[in-house]
Amino acid sequence: MKKNYFLAVFITLLCMSCGTKIRDAKTKDISCFEFSGRPSQALTYKEVVSMLKHYDDTRVEALKKTNKGKEDTRENFYALEDLKAYIAYVEKLSKDRKIKITGINIISAAYPDDTARYPDKANHQTLIFMPATNIGGKNNVSFDPLYSKIGKPKRFDEILEKFDYFYRKPSPKNKMILKASNSVSDDMESSAANRTHISPPY
Repeated sequence: MKKNYFLAVFITLLCMSCGTKIRDAKTKDISCFEFSGRPSQALTYKEVVSMLKHYDDTRVEALKKTNKGKEDTRENFYALEDLKAYIAYVEKLSKDRKIKITGINIISAAYPDDTARYPDKANHQTLIFMPATNIGGKNNVSFDPLYSKIGKPKRFDEILEKFDYFYRKPSPKNKMILKASNSVSDDMESSAANRTHISPPY
């Protein structure tokens, strides 16, 4: 499936991250992550084709219906340096708060149907990155190091509830669009990342 495919690609890129280490100019184009051969998450082409074909058979037409007959996003591009910068950022925030990151959760989302704000991306599928850690016996829980305290990760879903969005919980409130919390004064920075280039539409 699309999400698993992107997750495999992202994990491979994650392994290339230097985290918060600083390299000199002579080695800036060489990954500081120790090479240990082909990673276990790497796919074969037969696996890739089976996932892409299943996506075609089960998702393409359904997504076209939700996107006014247009083809939805198929590829999300992230510059390698942007990925490394993001990983270094969340690693530094988490290290300062003594919280161990277990990985990055890649969350399916879609740009709002707002052509004024998102002229080329409105109503298209996208992905959001969020750092993960282990919380209360649960593994790989999305959290925001920006609002976490020392040794106490702040859960992503708890922050979302402040904006009347209940992540993974069936609620009529999810149909509301940031109801009373959509003004700039009520907004908050987050450790989530996106700012992607998608294809289609470009």
